[in-house]
Amino acid sequence: MKITILRVGLAIQEKEGTYNVQEIGLSKALCNLGYEADVVYFLDSIERLLCSCKNSNVKYLPCKSIGHQIIIKKSVLSEIDSDAMIIFCDNKLSSNIVIRWCNDRRIPYMCYFGLYKTDSSRVLNKIIGGLITRLNRRELKNSINVTKTNAVKNILEANDVPVKGVIPVGLDEELLRKEEDIGVIVDVRKKLGINLESKVLLFVGRLTEVKNPLLAIEIIERFIECGEDFTLILIGNGRLKAQVLKRIDNSKCKDHIIYIEQVPYELMFQYYMTADCFLNFSNIEIFGMAILESLYYGCRVIAYKAPGPLDIIEHGKNGLLLSNYDVDNWCESIKQAMQTDSLILEGKRTVREKYMWNQIAKAFVELLEEQNE
Repeated sequence: MKITILRVGLAIQEKEGTYNVQEIGLSKALCNLGYEADVVYFLDSIERLLCSCKNSNVKYLPCKSIGHQIIIKKSVLSEIDSDAMIIFCDNKLSSNIVIRWCNDRRIPYMCYFGLYKTDSSRVLNKIIGGLITRLNRRELKNSINVTKTNAVKNILEANDVPVKGVIPVGLDEELLRKEEDIGVIVDVRKKLGINLESKVLLFVGRLTEVKNPLLAIEIIERFIECGEDFTLILIGNGRLKAQVLKRIDNSKCKDHIIYIEQVPYELMFQYYMTADCFLNFSNIEIFGMAILESLYYGCRVIAYKAPGPLDIIEHGKNGLLLSNYDVDNWCESIKQAMQTDSLILEGKRTVREKYMWNQIAKAFVELLEEQNE
């Protein structure tokens, strides 16, 4: 069986092959199971199409775009040669076109959701998102739908969209450093001038309101005010960058804060392994690939109770979950995590047993084969 994994959205080319891209990780796992698997992305310019051949199993098709939404012509989809399709659709304008195309050709398919309704706080985006949701609902009511989290499953079912089950996302084993590499890790602390005895907190993510990077600075300030030896490594870029940099520069604790705009993915493992705790503040985290990576490399995770973390983290066993943004509560939880070494072992076990694509891919195949029976 030849399986196509199609994402209804614009491709982010710079991540392909260097980042845990979900579609590519899943395609590799399907190939390991003995299936042919291609990934289809959409691009909105000829120039970008002409230079997009990094991965032999990745195909780029042309589209028109309006903001983050794409408009697909059915004629373009005719270039796809497939026996079954996994559609990464979310709340996308052209999802219904892809579904109808599959139905017309009697190609078994399933729709895979990381979110259903828009997570934007902007009024116009909410209105547009609502219209798209209603546009797609008719097709989805007769589709095989699967979600990445239980939270999204509940949202779909509350909107009268049937859900077959929950299948989480996973990590691409080819991109992960193996156990034998641990002994030769570059000492990031020495490179960054961090005291070897200092406790290190790690923030990785877009510098946006929903990611709340300023809270990380408040937390490190509270620790330093109390005479604790802590260091914050803050990695990311985004529209709050100027505000974050100004906040760091005005902080009395700026010597304990290290800002890095971007780290090549192949070097990120060093930061996960160097840090004592990974902090995730988003209250709408769809899944949390950085959370999985942190757990895999033995970094304790403390996260806000959002859809992704709620499925991954079992509070007190493999990480800690909080339901507020009180600085004192976060500081107390960080200290608790530092004293609980079992979080490290359980975190590693969780990822290796539940969140590797080679195990997860089997669930996709089962659902697709059911449609052929």
